[in-house]
Amino acid sequence: MSETQWVSPQRIDPSLDMLPVHVSDCNFGLLVFTWMLPGPLDRRSLTDAVSRTLTHYPLFAGRLVGAEKWRIKLAAGSQVACHISLAHASLPITYCDSQLVPTEEMLRDFHPDVVDPVLTDNDNPPSRKEPLVKMKVTTFVNTGETTITWAFCHVLGDGLTFFRFTNMISQFYRGLPAVHPLPTYEAYFRPPPSLPRHLVAPVARELAPHLLQHYDREEAGELYARSFLSTTRLDMQFSLEEINLLKLEASRKAGQNVSKQDALAAYLITAINRVRKIPINQIINLVNVRGEAESPDGFQLPVQSAAGTQLLHVFSASIASEYTKDLGKVARYVGETVRQVRNADYVKRAAAATCAIMSQLFGANRQAFWGAGPNQVVLNNCYKLTSPDTHFGYPGRAIFVVNGSMERYIRIWAGNPTRNGDGTWNENVGSADVSFRLEHELAEPFMKLLAEDRRKWARATQLPKNPVPLPLTQYREELSLQAFSRL
Repeated sequence: MSETQWVSPQRIDPSLDMLPVHVSDCNFGLLVFTWMLPGPLDRRSLTDAVSRTLTHYPLFAGRLVGAEKWRIKLAAGSQVACHISLAHASLPITYCDSQLVPTEEMLRDFHPDVVDPVLTDNDNPPSRKEPLVKMKVTTFVNTGETTITWAFCHVLGDGLTFFRFTNMISQFYRGLPAVHPLPTYEAYFRPPPSLPRHLVAPVARELAPHLLQHYDREEAGELYARSFLSTTRLDMQFSLEEINLLKLEASRKAGQNVSKQDALAAYLITAINRVRKIPINQIINLVNVRGEAESPDGFQLPVQSAAGTQLLHVFSASIASEYTKDLGKVARYVGETVRQVRNADYVKRAAAATCAIMSQLFGANRQAFWGAGPNQVVLNNCYKLTSPDTHFGYPGRAIFVVNGSMERYIRIWAGNPTRNGDGTWNENVGSADVSFRLEHELAEPFMKLLAEDRRKWARATQLPKNPVPLPLTQYREELSLQAFSRL
């Protein structure tokens, strides 16, 4: 039994009635966020919170128009593929009851009791009648728990935009003001940066080499399926004490201060290299490019409050073989990829080459592979972007789950709380949750290595002497592959 309620913004700025979708925004895939809560949600308060939030993020209630021939438009040289119209702005919230017992595995697998997906991709973008966001609130009647899920069409923005959107709903639901900058939309109304045609290929070879090897839909599908079926998903949590220890050790070995998130990323890369015959020698970091820098020719980075997609894939220099297991050296490579996007000239050149090549690929119905190559790792480090404050009135008891995983595609989030057997909770303040897929034959050696490292850390510090065992999570591969194919 389910019931659907449509929610609209309280008001809409007329200047945002029609937002252009540039080539850099042309990702019509699915992204799903879910929070699992130990109790109920109040419908009236949630409706009001969503409506107020949509006033600031009206595009989340919009519809795509002109997307039927978006590839043809880009191939013809248009800078705009389609538009997000707010003419009939609203999004659905579906409320339902479930007799199942919720688990994190079920939440990751796009279970229909938990998520109403926006089933679209770049070949089948949403029609002008379809919402770009679907919300679902599920009450698990046998446990009293609740899940609240957002299925987003990725055309609406990047991870930071989605986290700010959901956090604002949580704040308004609790009767509190927004904590993040209110979104601004100037970036939608300025064209993407450009380069002279003869510079596009050489700049792409330097800054976006993955775009120069491309595939048709079937070939790309085989690549993703192969990387999925040959790997095991690993999930783990690092405590604040462990992260601080890694930061101190990485900083000591690097000879400079290393951030917590860079130290954790470097540890994961070096740990993979310790169990792998052929080491990882390049890092691809998916980095937020919002900032205040300006290039000599006047190109400005998107401001910190910019809505939409403001990301770049930043490629590190090749890591020398003798450094691939060195925590400090690898941390410096990670940090350098972050520093690159503070340089407005770098961002302009990389973004211009990316937009030019992507327009060509989209027009030719070709696509790049966005995963890790044979000797690469991809970082999607959201440790500082996510917040335990998004808890909908259940501080220290709201569990966040994000769907999807890829081979050597390392996702890092703020750590979830854990519930003890007696019903009490550990908030795990400052911890980090990590997930990625690793070759089947390396999954168990990696987890054993992590367990041994933790025992060494415990002997050297005041960390708990008997860390919780780390069993490999078992997944229903068939269902997971179906879910993965929608990403």
